[in-house]
Amino acid sequence: MKELLKYQFIGKVLPTDIYVHKDYLNKDIEELLLRVRLKHNIDRDSYTILKLCKKGKSVSFLSYPDFETHPHPSLTKSVKVNLETGEMKVIDYSKRANPPILHRKECFVGEEHPRRVQWESLTLLEESKGWYKNTRVIGTRNGWLKVTGG
Repeated sequence: MKELLKYQFIGKVLPTDIYVHKDYLNKDIEELLLRVRLKHNIDRDSYTILKLCKKGKSVSFLSYPDFETHPHPSLTKSVKVNLETGEMKVIDYSKRANPPILHRKECFVGEEHPRRVQWESLTLLEESKGWYKNTRVIGTRNGWLKVTGG
């Protein structure tokens, strides 16, 4: 699966992982991931974002059901597949009081996405308020509310 890294991505690239919205996957990557999804019975409608390990060791299928409508959607489920061993780990966040949340949604979609400009504006506003200074704190709902006073 290391061959994933030879492709261009529309997504959020971090030091160890690449986060990609399922609707913006390269067709070649989609085909590679189809094998993983079929083997582990993962329905394409069950996730929103893919987290691809840059070392090619794992892929996580992340479910953000409110991605399109909520400014900072909560993660409800994560399915991580170890591509070397085939082991699958499922974490249900849907009942957690303090689930992980998503920021900078414009990073995950293409220029043509109808809400991209709106999301970019929101990110700029939040940056201007200094809310992104400590990304470790704002990664969960409670941390975000604490920083933003919300």
